[in-house]
This record gives sequence, structure tokens and C-alpha cells, in this order.
Amino acid sequence: MSKPPWFEEVRNLCRAADIEIVGWGPESLVLTAKTTELRQQLTEQFSSMGFQAVQSSEDEYAGLLQLMRNSAQ
Repeated sequence: MSKPPWFEEVRNLCRAADIEIVGWGPESLVLTAKTTELRQQLTEQFSSMGFQAVQSSEDEYAGLLQLMRNSAQ
């Protein structure tokens, strides 16, 4: 699978902030986020890039945050 056009910007941001990307797809991103505070910070930070958090108690329990990108952006 080729990387989506937004991926390089996201990867650079995550590297600078020491955030682990654990998965991605054409319109999705999965990050490590072990605390509620970090989940909230990342949700706010990535919303400016067109991502919205997918609410999942299973992901939260596992320390993950799944984000979906608005395909219109």
C-alpha cells in the first residue's frame, strides 16, 4: 500500500513529539496514547489536519487512539 499524501507531515509531527504510529490506512491513523490527557491532546492537535477521533473503549484500554481523516480535505 502506498502512503497517503498526508502521511509524511503526520510522521514528522509524531517523530518530533515522540508519538508512536502503530498503524495507518488511506484515511486512518492509529497512535499510541496511554493516558486520557494524551488522547485529548492528540485529538485536538490532529483535528487541525482533518482527523477526528474514533471513540472505542477497546482502543482506550489498549492505550491506542484511532483517528479518521475527513476525505473531503
